[in-house]
Amino acid sequence: YKFKTLCSFTYWMYINFHTHRATSECEMEIVQVFNSETIKNLKCFSFGLLPEYVSEEPHWMQWEHVIASKHCVAVGECGIDKRVSADLNLQIGFFSKWIDLAMGAQKPLIIHCVRAFNEVINVLQDKQFNFPVIFHGFNNSPSTAELIASKGYCLSFGKALLGYDSPASHSICKIPKSQLFLETDAADISIKYIYHKASRLLGVDEAALKTQIQNNVQRVFKLKEL
Repeated sequence: YKFKTLCSFTYWMYINFHTHRATSECEMEIVQVFNSETIKNLKCFSFGLLPEYVSEEPHWMQWEHVIASKHCVAVGECGIDKRVSADLNLQIGFFSKWIDLAMGAQKPLIIHCVRAFNEVINVLQDKQFNFPVIFHGFNNSPSTAELIASKGYCLSFGKALLGYDSPASHSICKIPKSQLFLETDAADISIKYIYHKASRLLGVDEAALKTQIQNNVQRVFKLKEL
């Protein structure tokens, strides 16, 4: 899917890399879908399940069909979360299966990771996953951000940037801009606030930031134009 509805835009656009609700406030948004019944009428979505649902009966064949859709641009969010009660080994196995689906579909992977960066990176490397990887909703230390970026993975920042002296506000300055995305996730806020704050933290003009993220999206999703 080439985002044909967006190709007519010639000005700098707002791109919401990861959101749980479809809006009309920006020119491109990737809507997170957890239930295959909710994909109707969505032209651009990611599909996956959070680690907390590892105990539920999986429907891998059905999910594989959803991921194969031209409107599904990424697999996830999925990953490992040490806050939830689900067994860690079960989470790792569940995450590994989502990686298999992403590899089969040759699509990027959106990562949900809480207190498990080493485990997530180890699984990705063990599976030899060589498609784009984006850690979404990042709000961890600059050293962790630098580690993730050094592996060639991308990071997406959201509401945490708005917090005073948050880890995210320090980490965003420590990674290459070519590995940067911005999002609202499940927060009921405008993506424009995220862009405003990110441009200030990075010390760059907002138009330049928009151009950079457009270029990043084009590269990750192998688009000819937006």
